[in-house]
Amino acid sequence: MDWTASLLKKIAKHKILALALSFGFVVFAVIILACTAKLVARWTASHQKPEVLQMRSTALHSLSIRTYSDLIPLPAADGGAIEGSATGMLLAVGDGTFHWVKRNSPEEDLSAKKLPIPPPIDR
Repeated sequence: MDWTASLLKKIAKHKILALALSFGFVVFAVIILACTAKLVARWTASHQKPEVLQMRSTALHSLSIRTYSDLIPLPAADGGAIEGSATGMLLAVGDGTFHWVKRNSPEEDLSAKKLPIPPPIDR
């Protein structure tokens, strides 16, 4: 009788151990999946790619035109201007907001920062 009780205890112990190991693997897989999803989301957010690449020919040169639609929010009004400098570009948008657009290195995409400059008075 003692050997049957001992055998039943060993079987129960192994089933509990197997259940605990399988639960541990499931938890580990969920953690790995969540970390991978977070890394992919962070990578895609930091690697903004242009939506459109067009080639246009002019009288002097051929141009590659890249359109970045998510660089700044959609302005409330049409118009604006852009002025380049050695370190970046000042973008004045039709709704009166100003943005500093720059590229830190040739490998990086453009980045834009909204500037706290009040709009000029319309004369």
